[in-house]
Amino acid sequence: MSNDFNFTPTGIGSLPHKDPLKACELILKNLPQIPFWPQLPQRDFNEGMATQFAEGVPGLLTDRANQKIYFDTTTDFQKDLEKFYENYLNKNLEYFAISNDHASGLHAMVRLLTKKLNNGTTKPQFIKGQITGPITWGISVTDETEKAIIHNEIMADVVIKNLVMKALWQINLFRQALNLRSIIFVDEPSLMGYGSAYSPINREMVEKYLGEIVDSIHEAKALTGIHCCGNTDWGLLLSLPFDIINFDAYDFLDKFLLYQNDLKKFIDRGGVIAWGIVPVTLEDDKVAAAYKQPSFPQDLIKRINTAIDTLVKKGFDKNKLFGQSLITTACGMGMRREAEATALLSLLQTTASGMKKNI
Repeated sequence: MSNDFNFTPTGIGSLPHKDPLKACELILKNLPQIPFWPQLPQRDFNEGMATQFAEGVPGLLTDRANQKIYFDTTTDFQKDLEKFYENYLNKNLEYFAISNDHASGLHAMVRLLTKKLNNGTTKPQFIKGQITGPITWGISVTDETEKAIIHNEIMADVVIKNLVMKALWQINLFRQALNLRSIIFVDEPSLMGYGSAYSPINREMVEKYLGEIVDSIHEAKALTGIHCCGNTDWGLLLSLPFDIINFDAYDFLDKFLLYQNDLKKFIDRGGVIAWGIVPVTLEDDKVAAAYKQPSFPQDLIKRINTAIDTLVKKGFDKNKLFGQSLITTACGMGMRREAEATALLSLLQTTASGMKKNI
């Protein structure tokens, strides 16, 4: 585990661009130390959170007219299941490749970074990839009766193993094509509902499904983080073997700090906090008004420093907190406008630079 992140900025997956090269150039301009490949949901239906990682999944049907994918469990796809598991057991990563049609930003980033590295550009510390988490994927995709596929034991296992292999394929690609270490984020927005009476998931499910993915990524010698853009049971996530916990530090900082005992254990074992301090909800009048103020970056820096001071008073090591911190936007920017995304990434870089001055 690296202990020298010192508020290096990186990004959550999505951007609003339709031109993948333009999106990648923007990322490398603002986040050269830990660039991420951009998911581009406004470019094509195939680049949505679920569809992006759906290639090769047996029994899955696409309804482009209604912009959805779903399983039809009444059909016979036993041969496809056997082929899926055969390739999984043989660790055939190319069977689980993510094509350009489903991740144009990924392929554009590899091409652009290859060119820049060959021309002498400073090598990034890491490259960040991502997958949609199995809880979110399993809840958002249904069977033919509109029942979430996560409740189908056989297909839930397929979902998890497919996502594992999509992650491992990325790690291998970045290692072979770019000679870069990977950070793979597991994006789990659905966990914001965890613990409520209306949540269809339980602790055992979260631990089992996420644990299998984390273990597989670690075996591939990569780091892994989890991103949840709402409030959740942070104690549960901090207890899982993730290297990085990413949360919305703009709206939920006080909620996150309630879990100080769990956070202390996480930090002491080398865990990294990714502070999602730059808000992306610009439709909120208060956020939009604050965003226009020249002092806004300093306000964000003050929020983090105040939180760190609070933790230090509770016995946390300040040097560890700085060394084991990344900084991000609060969530992805896929539904923003391009000009907004450009401004937000610039704000992220400015805020990160300000935090580094405190080291």
